[in-house]
Amino acid sequence: MMPPAFSEAERARITEQLLATATHLFSTQGLRKTSLDELTAPAGIAKTSFYAFFTCKEDLYFEAALRQNEEVRRRVIGEGLHQGADTRDALRRFLRATVRELDTNPLYRRLMSHPEEMEAVAARLTPERMAAAGAARWPTWWPSSANGWTETLTCCSACSGRFC
Repeated sequence: MMPPAFSEAERARITEQLLATATHLFSTQGLRKTSLDELTAPAGIAKTSFYAFFTCKEDLYFEAALRQNEEVRRRVIGEGLHQGADTRDALRRFLRATVRELDTNPLYRRLMSHPEEMEAVAARLTPERMAAAGAARWPTWWPSSANGWTETLTCCSACSGRFC
């Protein structure tokens, strides 16, 4: 049976509801313990309709993380690292901003404390899906492949792994 066609307004509403629900559930329960039923019920759609929006739970997790990436980057890198008067001050600000982010952002905390979830997401997504996210939205802390982590955190294109 084919999932029902959704209007653009319905698609936007359902997508936002799925993302909000996913952010909450993935933050509190994790990827494996969150069921499709739990994700789709608040949006008012059947499990089969979920696939009209995302290819799998991991795709939804990835999108939820991407949606937060720019704000996290702005708070940690832009307001932390780049505001330092010197290297020591910049590093101090960066570390404080990171701890503050971990304290106040449950999904970011989950992503940092459960690397196995990031690995599961990276293993399920196609290279095309990852590339479609675009370099500007790519989380600097996301695994570059299912086999390994990106090794450097670059704060800007000019520093190439060294903190400005």
